[in-house]
Amino acid sequence: MKGFLDAGLGAYNLHFEFMDLTKHPEPTYREEFVKYLGRKFAKQPIGLIIALHNPAFSFLVEEGRNLFTGVPGDQRDHCFRISL
Repeated sequence: MKGFLDAGLGAYNLHFEFMDLTKHPEPTYREEFVKYLGRKFAKQPIGLIIALHNPAFSFLVEEGRNLFTGVPGDQRDHCFRISL
C-alpha cells in the first residue's frame, strides 16, 4: 500500500477484493461475484488489475473476461493486465 501512496495514488484510487474463491468454489458463487463486480465498477474506469493468487487469475480469465474490457491487455491479449 505504501508503494502506491508513494507513487501518488490516493486511497480513493485503490480497490481491493478478497474473493474467497478457495472457500467458495461453487459456480453460483463465482457467477454472483461477476455480477457484484460488474455493478460495483460499472461507472468507474479500471486501469490495472493485480491478481495475487491463481484462483483470482483463473477467475479473471474465465468468468471475468468480459468485465473490464477497457483495461489494457497483457501478452496473451486478455482484457486486463495481470501481475503475479
